[in-house]
Amino acid sequence: MMQMIGSADARAIAGLTHNRLREWTGRRGLVEPDIPARGKGTQARFSWRTLLILRLAKSLQDDLGVELSAHKQNLKGIQNALQGESLQALWKKAAVFSLTHGPSLVQETDLLASPQKAMIVMMLQPHLRDIVKAFGVAEPTMQLPLFPVSSIR
Repeated sequence: MMQMIGSADARAIAGLTHNRLREWTGRRGLVEPDIPARGKGTQARFSWRTLLILRLAKSLQDDLGVELSAHKQNLKGIQNALQGESLQALWKKAAVFSLTHGPSLVQETDLLASPQKAMIVMMLQPHLRDIVKAFGVAEPTMQLPLFPVSSIR
């Protein structure tokens, strides 16, 4: 199980500067930390799911030039959709951002069947792979390996 991490580690994993993390999780309220900072000298705490949202937001802004304030509700919707989802369940999913249909998590294999005309699709696996590596956890396997029975008593 992956633990919660502080702001310094969250910045490194998400690839954000100190100011950008504070702006997104504080002033602009784009992404809510799992445990907000409680006064001077305390750090906000972040789960792997929230780190995933931060990485998606960074990619939206840096790679696609998207103005995040227009997608604030989409980010919150994806953050809510991630709750209760296991890492393994998300491994082959994508986050879909749409201003007309709202946010959703979709199986990669179902993307072409989407009725939406315009959407932003972000594969989760590359982000999850980096998060798993940063936490020092093994990547999930989609099927448990089979092993021979050595003896039955």
